Amino acid sequence: MMPLLFQQLLFRLLLRLGFAGMLLVLVSGLSRVQGQSTDTLYSFFVAGHVYGEPGVNNKGVHPPFKEAFPLLRAQNHLAMGFLTGDIVSPFPTAKDWDEVEADLQELPFPVHLVVGNHDMENRPEFEARYGQTWYHLLHENDLFIVLDADLDGWSIRGAQLAYLKQVLSDLGPKADQVFVFTHQLIWHAPDNVFNYIGLNSGAGRSEPLNFWTEVAPLFEALQKPVTFFAGDIGVVWASKVTSDQMRSFRFVASGMGSPSGDNLVLVHVDARKALHFEVVCLGDTAINCFGKVEDFNRRHFSEQFDNPSFAIYPNPAAEQVNIWVEEAGDWELRLIDMQGQALLEKRFESTRFGALAVATLPRGIYLVEVATNQTVHTKRIILN
Repeated sequence: MMPLLFQQLLFRLLLRLGFAGMLLVLVSGLSRVQGQSTDTLYSFFVAGHVYGEPGVNNKGVHPPFKEAFPLLRAQNHLAMGFLTGDIVSPFPTAKDWDEVEADLQELPFPVHLVVGNHDMENRPEFEARYGQTWYHLLHENDLFIVLDADLDGWSIRGAQLAYLKQVLSDLGPKADQVFVFTHQLIWHAPDNVFNYIGLNSGAGRSEPLNFWTEVAPLFEALQKPVTFFAGDIGVVWASKVTSDQMRSFRFVASGMGSPSGDNLVLVHVDARKALHFEVVCLGDTAINCFGKVEDFNRRHFSEQFDNPSFAIYPNPAAEQVNIWVEEAGDWELRLIDMQGQALLEKRFESTRFGALAVATLPRGIYLVEVATNQTVHTKRIILN
């Protein structure tokens, strides 16, 4: 099995030399990459910000992405792809979409579109071509859900939230696992554990977001693996690829727009439904970003979830404290100062997630107490 780095070096060398016939022979033989299991059931790719560098209006998709098409076509088990937003340059025209469609026709499998803020700068054009911006599909008993986070300021509300609830109610219990796609990193906030991620943009973001209060609990209730993908990183000033895990959730973001960091993610699902991820570099082959997506875990949640029954994050906190409990149900939350006085109290019903606004409190050390019908848990938190 030829390592992916060597595969790509060969592809680029042959492309430069123009050896088209030899390239086809090599492509037919390079049917696996490092992340693939020998019993791969199917694979898919996820590519974000495929219009590429800010300020550049390419004819079709970002050229380094298109140069990777032979590599994608070479994968025996590749069933589909997802473009996670900002597919076309700002204020797109019909011509921009025609050019993207022409490029995608070169791939022998369906490529699903996830809208981003630039795509929605001409929402009527997109909807006239492709219809509703949120939808779902099933493949090998896995549930794929595409959401439009640009519609309500990075939150999922109204008709889209009702749709999500219905899909998860009807199909979630039967699915083996769930994959969710948005353009924006809707799990990210400046004051939570994902604040290390550099975003391309906060365009359209409207606080407060409802991911942790309304959306995440819907998926948590399934008690099945859920993987969230987003594509609004990758430009020069942003993170290039990130991966984190939290209980049954995995969060993966990737993107394009930086000559030294363009990348996409290959996801291989084996016969046991285990996932194998691989980051595929598209730009400078010298940068160290070949390998599994786990290699790019920037922060693990063990430090936040050392008590298996109760967790608070971020810690230290500035504006908001988030709380997670292991068992969904009714529980009460109290914030207690070091003199034993309860400054804030709040009750939550039928959920694992809660939050307290703490921006107006004096900075210092406090205790967070969570009381269920059976137990009381207490942790220390610092406000700074």
